[in-house]
Parts: sequence; C-alpha cells; structure tokens
Amino acid sequence: MRGFCAALLALPLTGCVLLSSMAGPAEGFVPGDAGRTTRTGFRDLKGVIHVHSFLSHDSKGTVAEISAAATSVGLDFLVMTDHLSPYSIARGTRGMQGNTLWITGAEINGPGGGNYLIAFPLRHYVRPKPTIEAVLADVHGQGGLVFIDHAERFSGWDVPGYDGLEIVNLHALALEVSTGKALVKAVFTSIHELLEQLVVRPAANLARYDAMTARHWPFPAIAANDAHNNVKLFGPLGGTLGTYEELFKVVTTHVQAAELSQDAIVAALRAGRSFVVFDFWRDGTGFDLLVRSGDALHPMGASVPHAPGLDVEVHVPVDAEIRLFRDGHEVMRALGRTLVLPGAPPGVYRAEVFLAGERPWIFSSAVRIVAGG
Repeated sequence: MRGFCAALLALPLTGCVLLSSMAGPAEGFVPGDAGRTTRTGFRDLKGVIHVHSFLSHDSKGTVAEISAAATSVGLDFLVMTDHLSPYSIARGTRGMQGNTLWITGAEINGPGGGNYLIAFPLRHYVRPKPTIEAVLADVHGQGGLVFIDHAERFSGWDVPGYDGLEIVNLHALALEVSTGKALVKAVFTSIHELLEQLVVRPAANLARYDAMTARHWPFPAIAANDAHNNVKLFGPLGGTLGTYEELFKVVTTHVQAAELSQDAIVAALRAGRSFVVFDFWRDGTGFDLLVRSGDALHPMGASVPHAPGLDVEVHVPVDAEIRLFRDGHEVMRALGRTLVLPGAPPGVYRAEVFLAGERPWIFSSAVRIVAGG
C-alpha cells in the first residue's frame, strides 16, 4: 500500500499537458447567451484557443471527442493548435462542426529557448526558421496571427510584430500546483476543487501585457486552454483529469466580431476586440469595455484621440467588482454592473472583474486614448 501511494505521488504533471480526474465537469459553469450583440454593434462570440488532438505527438484526442465537448459547453468557435507538422496542417479540421466554427493553427516551437508561439489560421506548413521574425513573416503572409505562448518561458519580447499574448495558460498554471496536493484533491474531493486552483489572477502575465501594449497596438489578450485530454491519474487504470469538456469550462476567450466566420474572428482579434473569462464561475457574455464620446462608442482595440468629455465605461452582466487600469495602474473600482470614468485622460485602459469572494472572473484587452488628438 505504501508503495502504491508513493507511486501516485510521484506521478508528474509535466510536459505540454494537464491534469486527470475521476469526477464530472466543473460545477460552477453557467451557460450564457452566445451571440449577444455588444453596445458597439458586434457579436459577442465565445471560443476556446489552444487545443491538441491526435495530430499532436502528445494527445490521442479525436475530432468527435472535441466536437462533443464544444457542443456541450456551447462554444461558437474553437482554435486547434496541434504541434506544428505538415501532417497537422494538412489534416486539420476547418469550418463548422455542428454549431462550432473550427479554425486550424499550430503551436510552434520558435527559435531560441522557450519561445513558443500560437499561430492561426494556417493554410500551409510553416517550415523551420532561423529567427522569430521569419516565423512572423511566414504566418502573416498566410493572413494569420501570432500570439506569444507560455509567457513564463518566453525570451523574445523585443521582436516586433506579435499580434497578442496568452494572459492565461492552464498548462502553466497547472505546473504551479503541487503534484501531491493536486492528487489528494483529485482522489478525496472533486474535480471542481482541483480545477479551482487554476482560477487565479494572472499577475505576471498582466504585467507583461501592460508592457507590450505600450509598444504594440492593438494587442489582444487571449486564454490558452492547452487541452490534451490524455493524462491518467492511475496510469492504465484510468481516471482522466482535464478532459476537453472540463478544461473548456474553466476558461474561454471572447471576441467581438461582425459575424461567426473565420475572417471575422481573425479581424476582431487583429483589431484587439477580445476578453478572457474564467467560466469556472459563470459565463461572461455581455461584458464590454469602451470609450464614449457623445453618441460615438469606441470598442476595445480602438485608438481614440483625446478630447474633453471622453468617458471610459465597463459593463458586466451581473453584479461584480470592476477594476479599471490605466497604463498598468489601477485608477478606479466600482461595485455593480457598470463603471464609468468621466473625462478620462490619455492612456491605455483595461478592466478586471471579480465576483464576490475575490474570485477572478474577466480580464479584458485594452482601449487607448491618445494625447494630442
């Protein structure tokens, strides 16, 4: 018995994978109203970015399994990012699968140690390149976007041309959880309590995001589910922790797009209209950050010339604590469903939202007010 327990505690939670479980999906998930129209006239579309399947060397997940999970969670879109190979791009699933739009991209091990990138959509294989700049040029030449992946390991920050940043990566968060503690919770409590350990304010990545928005604009924030559906708690005896459905219910990325299409989603991200939601607590559909100038409304990603009478507004679908940041520093808090900063000065604004009990919930991309307009 002692040897069996020691073997359990020795099981690693390493590599580009997550967890395993004996229980059902997270209990706190509340479906929302997908496709809701924003105040600026866009559709609020909910999706998952960074998913692996049998087209990766470290997953056996099938299209059917992933599609079922996407349907269960009510995803509008899904970005597949299998580890880059000619096979993964050629065989990638694209288009509508049920009610979910599938987009094929890749996780790329870029030049230099730890410089992982998420790129999508991809039409063809990105051959190995000597520099990150060359990778960016290839992906951009295909009409794709490149996001910094695994920011905790990344070293190529000074390269120009990135399109955004993963501010949440469930794999990285899982590696911060003690293996022994995780196993005890998985065996003796529930998957809900185990996954709750991944729902934290991503302080280090938010600081990195603030630094990047001072140099790149627009610069959308996204979440990485990094779902593989393949780690077994008891080895061949089973017990999968982090099934696709479970991890899709922890965190999602929302985009404000003109319609549900690949081109529209890419355009929305390129314009900076996105926000991250820990659906572990509840759906965040209906969140909005904007700048109001009289009757004109400017969404996330906009660059608005400074003028008298500009207001920054944050709207949330349920009562919560809303925190507004300018240039990385908190400038205002409000309780309820609306925060308004009247006469907002120049700066880069983003919002964080917390539910009762300091539960981190929503993290937005930014909107900018520019001096000298």
